[in-house]
Amino acid sequence: MKHCRYKGAKIPVKQVGKNLTVTELVENHFGAYNAARLSEICRLLESKVLKKDVTLGVSLTGALTPAGLGSSCLVPLIENGFIDYIASTGANLYHDIHFGLGLDLHKSSPFSMILTLRKRTS
Repeated sequence: MKHCRYKGAKIPVKQVGKNLTVTELVENHFGAYNAARLSEICRLLESKVLKKDVTLGVSLTGALTPAGLGSSCLVPLIENGFIDYIASTGANLYHDIHFGLGLDLHKSSPFSMILTLRKRTS
């Protein structure tokens, strides 16, 4: 078969072994689909963002706090000096205040309200 100029580099397939570092995992095993995008993000962070005199702003949308992403992902980034400023929608601010006041959030179903309304109108 004739070589196709549109083909990219061959994706290497290697076994994941013991004592694998994060760098080795990202560089040698994240070759396709979303893992490849994560690998690209790691390289971008290393080459552009994690340099001196870089100001990093983060824009947040959607309700990240109920999913636990605020405390598990954002707080460590802020505490370790990776984020300089945040622009956020009201959902995140509301839920952060909600948790800050010691209030809980509870799981629900998008269909539970419909069933309640149907019972009331029947």
